[in-house]
Amino acid sequence: MQPVALRDHALFTGPVMHDMSDHAREGMGGLVLAIDVRPRSGWHPYAGPRRHLHLYIESDSAATDTVRRFGYVLTEGSDPPPQKVAIQWPGPTIVLHRREPTTITVVNRSPEPSQVHGHGLEIDSYYDGVAGISSDAGMVAPMIMPNDSFVVNVTPPRAGSFMYHTHINDIRQQSHGLYGPLVVLDSAQRWDPDADRIYMLSTNERDSPIVNGGALPPRATFEAGKTYRLRLMNITLDSPMAEFRLVQDGTPLRWPHLAKDGFALPAWQRVRSAAHQRVSIGETYDVQVMFPAPADLALEVRLANETLVARQVIHVVAPH
Repeated sequence: MQPVALRDHALFTGPVMHDMSDHAREGMGGLVLAIDVRPRSGWHPYAGPRRHLHLYIESDSAATDTVRRFGYVLTEGSDPPPQKVAIQWPGPTIVLHRREPTTITVVNRSPEPSQVHGHGLEIDSYYDGVAGISSDAGMVAPMIMPNDSFVVNVTPPRAGSFMYHTHINDIRQQSHGLYGPLVVLDSAQRWDPDADRIYMLSTNERDSPIVNGGALPPRATFEAGKTYRLRLMNITLDSPMAEFRLVQDGTPLRWPHLAKDGFALPAWQRVRSAAHQRVSIGETYDVQVMFPAPADLALEVRLANETLVARQVIHVVAPH
């Protein structure tokens, strides 16, 4: 058996291909159980109009690079992005609407097999992005090979905050860029990235925690009197005790919780509490903030040992 340091180095730096026919054991440690649910009598697949998106799996690395970068590129409709495109960490926010039938064509333009899993999203098994396990009526979802594609059909049943990420060579590909936020809005709601702000904790290629791809601006402007939703997410590989805090002079403020793991909380649970929230691996929390007057605050992300991962000054300005 390899020493742990060498094994971990291999997982982060080089492709480690598991047998996808035994992905439950080799890729997920056996911690998965498949349950077959048959459709009700008379059921038939939806055949009406759909919204169409394309999600491209990209790599902008050269063959001689020692570390391969991955990323996602999202387009509306069928027009492809340019062959050479700047990728971003995390991937672009995929915004869907509740009960809107949507097709996402995932195109692999990277040199390695991959897949896309919608974490926490209720979706038919075959489209869930776990190669070798996701299935329907005898069809088993494959890996998406280089220069190939896979069509995902999804009709989200509820609004909420979710995530998407690779499910092939997860440690290597996810830490090198294949992850992103996924937001489902109510049917008539419009996406407003100024009022809806995402803070995503993840792991970089050196196995260190980072926020918003390591590019969290040191300062953000909020408007006094305006209501904001903060979507807090943790998709790290090994930071289960991370905590988000909203502080003023080191003292936590107070905020109400709106949702947990994509489920809206009932009114009796939306109480104002101290603004420090532990978000473990795979979790999402939605909280609400409204600052009554101009001030300077800070949003901090810390590990269990109080190590500061990221800090952003929240500059609250007078209404425009």
